[in-house]
Amino acid sequence: MVEVNIGKDRLKYPAATIQTASTTSQEINLRGGTLCGLITPGTFTGTALTFTVSNTTGGTFVPLYDGVAGTQVSVTVTTSRAYALPPTLFAGWQYVKVVSNAGANGDAGRIVLLAVRGIE
Repeated sequence: MVEVNIGKDRLKYPAATIQTASTTSQEINLRGGTLCGLITPGTFTGTALTFTVSNTTGGTFVPLYDGVAGTQVSVTVTTSRAYALPPTLFAGWQYVKVVSNAGANGDAGRIVLLAVRGIE
């Protein structure tokens, strides 16, 4: 698990690692923060990212849906891009995993940087 300690910093960039032959990252503990963006590497093979969330560490992770539109939160992605995410989507969740629609492609292709902003 990656734990993000916001503290006095207002922004952190933890890495969500998708292991080889997997489509799901390890658990990220947002701890006092909310996910507000992500950066894909130049060798990323997926074309879409979704998210699963849990209220406890090691708990049951379920797909994250937009409470207004009623659709699963999904980001269409390509290589070497930064994507902004509405922080309100993740404000109620401490534990999150990133899910790709394609398996990891080597070391560089499996790391998605997350932008986590502190919540006041």
